[in-house]
Amino acid sequence: MTGDSSKPISFLRHHIASAHRRFQKLSIRGKVSSRSLYSFCDERSPSQLLIFAIVLFYCVLVALIIIVTPARIAQTIYDWGQRIREHPLGWLLLAALIRMYALYVSHPLSLFVYQRSCPSHL
Repeated sequence: MTGDSSKPISFLRHHIASAHRRFQKLSIRGKVSSRSLYSFCDERSPSQLLIFAIVLFYCVLVALIIIVTPARIAQTIYDWGQRIREHPLGWLLLAALIRMYALYVSHPLSLFVYQRSCPSHL
Protein backbone atom coordinates (compact mmCIF):
# COMPACT_ATOMS: atom_id res chain seq x y z
CA MET A 1 0.00 0.00 0.00
CA THR A 2 2.83 2.42 0.77
CA GLY A 3 4.42 1.66 -2.59
CA ASP A 4 1.27 2.81 -4.40
CA SER A 5 0.98 6.03 -2.40
CA SER A 6 4.63 7.00 -2.90
CA LYS A 7 4.28 7.17 -6.69
CA PRO A 8 1.81 10.09 -6.69
CA ILE A 9 3.91 11.87 -4.07
CA SER A 10 7.12 11.49 -6.07
CA PHE A 11 5.23 12.51 -9.23
CA LEU A 12 3.97 15.63 -7.48
CA ARG A 13 7.42 16.44 -6.06
CA HIS A 14 8.99 16.06 -9.48
CA HIS A 15 6.52 18.45 -11.11
CA ILE A 16 6.73 21.00 -8.31
CA ALA A 17 10.54 20.99 -8.58
CA SER A 18 10.29 21.25 -12.37
CA ALA A 19 7.88 24.19 -12.13
CA HIS A 20 10.19 25.90 -9.63
CA ARG A 21 13.19 25.47 -11.95
CA ARG A 22 11.22 26.86 -14.90
CA PHE A 23 10.07 29.79 -12.79
CA GLN A 24 13.65 30.54 -11.77
CA LYS A 25 14.68 30.65 -15.45
CA LEU A 26 12.12 33.37 -16.20
CA SER A 27 13.32 36.92 -16.57
CA ILE A 28 12.43 39.49 -13.95
CA ARG A 29 9.66 40.76 -16.18
CA GLY A 30 8.21 37.29 -16.57
CA LYS A 31 7.93 36.55 -12.87
CA VAL A 32 4.47 37.16 -11.56
CA SER A 33 5.57 37.40 -7.93
CA SER A 34 7.74 40.46 -8.57
CA ARG A 35 4.76 42.63 -9.50
CA SER A 36 1.62 43.57 -7.68
CA LEU A 37 -1.68 41.93 -8.52
CA TYR A 38 -2.99 45.15 -10.06
CA SER A 39 -0.32 45.16 -12.76
CA PHE A 40 -2.12 42.25 -14.41
CA CYS A 41 -4.61 44.76 -15.78
CA ASP A 42 -1.88 46.48 -17.82
CA GLU A 43 -1.80 46.00 -21.57
CA ARG A 44 1.87 45.16 -21.28
CA SER A 45 1.38 41.84 -19.51
CA PRO A 46 -1.36 39.74 -21.16
CA SER A 47 0.79 36.62 -20.93
CA GLN A 48 1.15 37.09 -17.19
CA LEU A 49 -2.59 37.52 -16.90
CA LEU A 50 -3.12 34.31 -18.83
CA ILE A 51 -0.67 32.38 -16.66
CA PHE A 52 -2.28 33.77 -13.51
CA ALA A 53 -5.78 32.90 -14.77
CA ILE A 54 -4.77 29.34 -15.66
CA VAL A 55 -3.08 28.76 -12.31
CA LEU A 56 -6.08 30.24 -10.48
CA PHE A 57 -8.48 28.06 -12.50
CA TYR A 58 -6.57 24.89 -11.66
CA CYS A 59 -6.35 25.81 -7.98
CA VAL A 60 -10.10 26.42 -7.84
CA LEU A 61 -10.74 23.19 -9.75
CA VAL A 62 -8.63 21.14 -7.33
CA ALA A 63 -10.31 22.80 -4.33
CA LEU A 64 -13.75 22.10 -5.81
CA ILE A 65 -12.92 18.45 -6.41
CA ILE A 66 -11.60 18.09 -2.85
CA ILE A 67 -14.63 19.81 -1.32
CA VAL A 68 -17.34 18.17 -3.43
CA THR A 69 -15.59 14.74 -3.64
CA PRO A 70 -15.18 12.74 -6.85
CA ALA A 71 -17.89 10.26 -5.86
CA ARG A 72 -20.52 12.99 -5.66
CA ILE A 73 -19.41 14.49 -8.97
CA ALA A 74 -19.59 11.08 -10.68
CA GLN A 75 -23.02 10.38 -9.18
CA THR A 76 -24.34 13.74 -10.42
CA ILE A 77 -23.04 13.10 -13.93
CA TYR A 78 -24.57 9.60 -13.87
CA ASP A 79 -27.95 11.02 -12.77
CA TRP A 80 -27.84 13.60 -15.58
CA GLY A 81 -27.02 10.83 -18.05
CA GLN A 82 -30.00 8.78 -16.89
CA ARG A 83 -32.33 11.78 -17.22
CA ILE A 84 -31.05 12.46 -20.74
CA ARG A 85 -31.42 8.77 -21.62
CA GLU A 86 -35.07 8.69 -20.48
CA HIS A 87 -35.97 11.86 -22.37
CA PRO A 88 -37.66 11.26 -25.78
CA LEU A 89 -35.18 13.52 -27.59
CA GLY A 90 -32.25 12.72 -25.33
CA TRP A 91 -30.03 11.77 -28.24
CA LEU A 92 -30.57 15.22 -29.76
CA LEU A 93 -29.79 16.93 -26.46
CA LEU A 94 -26.61 14.88 -26.09
CA ALA A 95 -25.55 15.70 -29.66
CA ALA A 96 -26.19 19.41 -29.02
CA LEU A 97 -24.11 19.32 -25.81
CA ILE A 98 -21.22 17.63 -27.60
CA ARG A 99 -21.42 20.12 -30.46
CA MET A 100 -21.52 23.11 -28.10
CA TYR A 101 -18.46 21.83 -26.26
CA ALA A 102 -16.63 21.31 -29.55
CA LEU A 103 -17.46 24.86 -30.62
CA TYR A 104 -16.23 26.35 -27.35
CA VAL A 105 -12.94 24.49 -27.65
CA SER A 106 -12.23 24.57 -31.37
CA HIS A 107 -13.30 28.11 -32.28
CA PRO A 108 -10.97 30.02 -29.91
CA LEU A 109 -8.19 27.57 -30.67
CA SER A 110 -8.57 28.04 -34.42
CA LEU A 111 -8.58 31.82 -33.99
CA PHE A 112 -5.40 31.60 -31.93
CA VAL A 113 -3.68 29.44 -34.55
CA TYR A 114 -4.86 31.74 -37.35
CA GLN A 115 -3.65 34.82 -35.48
CA ARG A 116 -0.22 33.29 -34.94
CA SER A 117 0.15 32.12 -38.53
CA CYS A 118 -1.18 35.30 -40.20
CA PRO A 119 -0.60 38.28 -37.87
CA SER A 120 -0.90 40.82 -40.68
CA HIS A 121 -4.57 39.97 -41.33
CA LEU A 122 -5.76 40.93 -37.85
